[in-house]
Amino acid sequence: MATTGARHTTDQPSVRTPPVLAPPILCSSEPAASGAFYAALLGWRHEPAATGPGGLFRLAEEVVARWIPADDRDAAATWLPAFAVRDTSAAVRRVRAAGGTPLPGPPGGSPGRSTAFTDPTGARFALGAQPTLADGPGSLGWTELFSTDTAAAKAFYRSALGWRGQDIPFEGGTYTVLTRAAGSPTGADGLDGHAGIRQLHPAEAATGLRSHWLPYLEVKEVDQAVADALGLGATLRTPARHTPGLGRCARLADPQGAEFAVLTG
Repeated sequence: MATTGARHTTDQPSVRTPPVLAPPILCSSEPAASGAFYAALLGWRHEPAATGPGGLFRLAEEVVARWIPADDRDAAATWLPAFAVRDTSAAVRRVRAAGGTPLPGPPGGSPGRSTAFTDPTGARFALGAQPTLADGPGSLGWTELFSTDTAAAKAFYRSALGWRGQDIPFEGGTYTVLTRAAGSPTGADGLDGHAGIRQLHPAEAATGLRSHWLPYLEVKEVDQAVADALGLGATLRTPARHTPGLGRCARLADPQGAEFAVLTG
């Protein structure tokens, strides 16, 4: 994905690898198995933390993701998006004031978990000090919030992180492209989209699915990546299809249960 300005039209979301996003965090009680899966699928290298629990995933020399122990060893693994902020302490105060609920950390603490929250609609996220710099296949290409209450979500992230939301027609409904606050650096077209919000479908909500963020990981070719992932023990959640403004995408769950999407722009 391009890193020098958002690609955007009036009728579809744009995708880029934005400095607003920090390396996402994988919560897993099986780091060796998780590391082996993403190494085989995306070429990531798993590095345990020098001290304490947790660790990193690297693509070449860039950190593309982090790992922390799951709260419940019997629970499915999950991905947390992380949003880069300049002043973590100030950002934590804003998130709390806007209605964010801190997530409890595991015994002994873990890198990243002290700044993890649940937003008012139930979606979990974290704050990170450094943005992700990796680009291209194997890197984070986009992140998306599936929300039970898009209005509440937009209000929260505007208050907590200063993000604007631009609503655009999308697949018979509305898609919100999240952008930097007015006055922040933007792309040539005046927009700097870094994430999206879409309404959780009523049928999905009826099954008990809650608001959640989904990371989109770039691959060279989606259909091949899906085949490779299934061969490594992943589960297909949504078959590959073309999504306007994003490209060809498919949704998967890794062998430990963490859901993610693969994307070719």
